[in-house]
Amino acid sequence: MTASQPWPWHEPPAPAWFLTLVLLGAVYSAVISIRGLAYVLLCLRRPKDLCRRYGPWAVVTGLTSGIGWSMAMELAARGINLILLDLDAANLREISDVISSRHGVKTRTVVFDLSLVGTAQGDKVMRRFRDAVDGLDVGVLVNNAGVARPYALFFHEADAEAWVRMIRVNLWALTEVTAAVLPGMVARGHGAVVNMGSASSEALPSFPLYTIYASTKRYVAQFSRSLYVEYKSKGIDVQCQAPFFVATRMVSRSALTSWIAPFVPTADAYARAAARWIGYGPLCSPTAAHQLLWCLAPIVPDAAFDWILLQAHQRQRVTIQKIKAARAASASLGRKNFSNCYGVKAESLLMAACNAWPRNEPAWFLTLVLLGAAYAAALSIRLLVYVALCLRRLRDLRRRYSAWAVVTSPTSGMGRSMALELARRGFNLVLVDLNTANLEETSDVIKSGLDVKTKTVVFDLSLVGTAQGKLAHTLVSTLMLYALVVIYLYPLKRIFYAGH
Repeated sequence: MTASQPWPWHEPPAPAWFLTLVLLGAVYSAVISIRGLAYVLLCLRRPKDLCRRYGPWAVVTGLTSGIGWSMAMELAARGINLILLDLDAANLREISDVISSRHGVKTRTVVFDLSLVGTAQGDKVMRRFRDAVDGLDVGVLVNNAGVARPYALFFHEADAEAWVRMIRVNLWALTEVTAAVLPGMVARGHGAVVNMGSASSEALPSFPLYTIYASTKRYVAQFSRSLYVEYKSKGIDVQCQAPFFVATRMVSRSALTSWIAPFVPTADAYARAAARWIGYGPLCSPTAAHQLLWCLAPIVPDAAFDWILLQAHQRQRVTIQKIKAARAASASLGRKNFSNCYGVKAESLLMAACNAWPRNEPAWFLTLVLLGAAYAAALSIRLLVYVALCLRRLRDLRRRYSAWAVVTSPTSGMGRSMALELARRGFNLVLVDLNTANLEETSDVIKSGLDVKTKTVVFDLSLVGTAQGKLAHTLVSTLMLYALVVIYLYPLKRIFYAGH
């Protein structure tokens, strides 16, 4: 088609479905273009004076290496004094001396093992942290501390204590540190909170074998978004930064040598971009490479991503197990930190052209058609899956899974309704709640109307992680073991009595 010829929808007329795909493709392209343009404009504009905009002091957690170290150095280079939180006193002193000598800013240190948050020892250190920030104009908070271990494990393979530790550091500590700093920001009418999330919870549909890690990062994103809405009018910018892969100890060497390597910035490069993005929106992925990955990720179907990530992480799991076995067999090998690998060796996706589509249209026009078709296909597949799920025959849950079910908070609302529904489907129930009287009442209601068994456990779930909570957890586990024994021995009992 030449410039003198009419546009494709004039002559010959294109079918309606074809023009609909063009429109969808155009909208999708416009969204991507606007994001790219916003990133370019942000890079070209003059960097924000963080010290003048927010305040002369910043708090940084988890800064002994990686992103935390680079963020501390970047903020110090911008003239901001630092309050440094980490669990290693020697590293804190060394980092403090380096920052002070290199950038001439003031520093304060607080030795704080964030995995102790919620304990008596953690409360004591938290009070010391509040004393350290009291009276200071803390304008920036960078919640960078995070735990990714245990690596590449199925949920049931790790000890519950490991998951509790991860939750305390990634979720609980972030919340408490923010709660300690935010009131001062509100009183002064300015401040910025930067929470380090992860693209594993925002750009990817799942992150198998790292389930708790991705789940805690999802909390970080929602926490940041809601605080952004709450405090934007008070002059406080709350932001979740969700990077893909950054060259730190949490990313393995295989990711740095694979096809993903061009998309993996150094920690220093990431920190420079991250500092520029502070105050611009509730969620961002600061580097250009990560922005590109973020735009491309939705093109891949969720099911394909699930399969690719599961296979990649299972390979990591096997590799880590082999390394652990080799190290356990050879005492001469020193202890080294395993690296987390987020690299995914995805297979190339081939696009086949549809012969039925018009061939005399310009390339840009057909590109919009393909983008629109991909978007429409994704929406249609999700809708069809939902309709098929609604129309198919109800599954016999008891036959498919087991004869017993555990329901927490079953005394009212959704919990009570779920307990009654499961009982109607023939499940015996273990009911867990903190109110003994309500538990007994719910148990009697279920047993009076339905021929099922129930057991009750009085358990205050707010005590999880404490000695009292561990005792209740042991009780629940014992009851489930008892239920399994009954399930498998009851048929033998019937056979035994039948023979007599």
